[in-house]
Amino acid sequence: MTASVDITDYRPNLKQREAHESTAPFLLYGGAVGGGKSYWLCMDALRLCLAWNHNVVGIYRWEFASFKSTTFATMQETILGRYGGFVAEHNQNDKWIRLKNGSLIRYGGLKPSESASADILKVAKSLELNAIYLDEATDVPQKVFNFLGTRLGRVRCQWAATGEWERPSGRLRCTCNPEICYLKTIFIDSPRPGHQFIRSTWKDNAANLPEDFEQMAFGHMSKEWRARYRDGDWTAATDVDVLLPPELLLRAVRTSLPAVGEVELGVDVASAGDDRSSVFKRVGPRAELLWAGHEPNILVLSAKVMAYADRIKPRTIKVDAVGLGEGVWRDLEREGYPVVPMVGGASARDESRNFRNQRAEIYWGFRERLQEGKADLPDYPELIQELGTIRYSQSASGQTVQIESKKEIKKRLGHSPDLADGCVYCYAYGEPEFTAVAY
Repeated sequence: MTASVDITDYRPNLKQREAHESTAPFLLYGGAVGGGKSYWLCMDALRLCLAWNHNVVGIYRWEFASFKSTTFATMQETILGRYGGFVAEHNQNDKWIRLKNGSLIRYGGLKPSESASADILKVAKSLELNAIYLDEATDVPQKVFNFLGTRLGRVRCQWAATGEWERPSGRLRCTCNPEICYLKTIFIDSPRPGHQFIRSTWKDNAANLPEDFEQMAFGHMSKEWRARYRDGDWTAATDVDVLLPPELLLRAVRTSLPAVGEVELGVDVASAGDDRSSVFKRVGPRAELLWAGHEPNILVLSAKVMAYADRIKPRTIKVDAVGLGEGVWRDLEREGYPVVPMVGGASARDESRNFRNQRAEIYWGFRERLQEGKADLPDYPELIQELGTIRYSQSASGQTVQIESKKEIKKRLGHSPDLADGCVYCYAYGEPEFTAVAY
C-alpha cells in the first residue's frame, strides 16, 4: 500500500503504525487523551484513499456539532491542510472531499436530525462505503454501530499499485477514550472475532506534544480520571463504588422486555447553564427518552410536559421539584395533572430501610430492578455513561446508604446527570407489572 502513497513526511508513532497496519475488519484504537487518535484516523482514511483510486470512505462522529469542533479541525490540519495537494474539490454543503485520483471522503454526523424517537438508522442506511472511521465511537449507539458493518465493502475501486478493479475488504475504524459502554465489552472484555483493540497513551505520542502536556492536561484530575484519561486504562472506566455496574446497564440495553403495565413519566428540570432537562416515559419495564434539551423558560417546559401527558395519559408524572423544577411541578399540579414531586433531600418513604434520603431510596430501587432484570433501557450512550458513573457510600456500620448529590456529580464530571435522573424518576416507586423474561 505505502509504495503508491506519496506521504513521505508523515511519521506515525509506533502505536499509530500498528493501527495503520491492522488487517482486522473492526479496530478500536483507544485510550488516553493526547494519544494521537484523531490524527491517526484522518491519516488512515487519506492513506486508504490514495492506495485505491475511486475509493469511498467516511469519517464521522455521532453529533455533527461535535464533529465540526473536533474531528473536522483535525481534517483541516491533515487532509485539507498539510496534504491538501491531493484534494481536487471540497463540497462543504454536501460534506465530501474528492481527491485527484477520484477517491471520495464523506464526513459529518450519523445522528438523524429528527427527534429522539425518529429512525436512529436513517443516516446510516444511506451509506455506501468501503471504510468507516468513527471518532469518539462511544457516543454512537450500539444499534447503529452494529448496522454499520452492513455498509462496508460496497464500492468497486482501482488498486493503485496494480490497476486492478475490485471491492476492498470492508473496515470499520474507531477511536475513543475509556468509557462504560458496549465497545469495552466487544473489543476488550470479550473480544468478538475480527475485532482488534490497540491501546494508546499520551506517552506514545509525546514527541508531538508540549513538554508540560502531562501536568497541564492531567495535573488537576483525580486518581481515577488520571488512570482513565492519562494512562488509557479501561479498567478504570468503572469505579469500585459505582452504584450501577456497567454489566447490568448493558444487559438492560440489550434485553427486550414487554411494554406492558402502567405508564409513568419522569421529568428532570435543568438548573442553569449547559444543563439539560429531560423527559422519560416508562411502560412497565421499558423506558424511552421522549425529549432532552435546553429550555430556560419554565412555562414552555411545563407546556411541553403537559403535551406529552395529554397524549400518553400517564398514571403519574414524577418531577424533580427542587429549584426551577418546583415551578414545573406547581404548574402541572395547578392544571390537575397526576404529578408527584421528587425531592432528593427529603426523607425516604420506606423507614424500615436505612436510606439517607429520597435520592438514595429511588436510586437504590433502580439498582435492585437492574439486578433482577426488570428494566429495559434505551440504547442511548449518554444515558448509560451518566448512570454508570454515579457513586454511593455506606455508613461505617454498613447500614445507611447515601447516593452522591447532583452537585457532587457535576463537580466531578463537569455536567449534571440530567438524563440519569429523568430515567430513574420514571422508575421511582413503581411496582413491576409484568413477568420478567429470561435472558
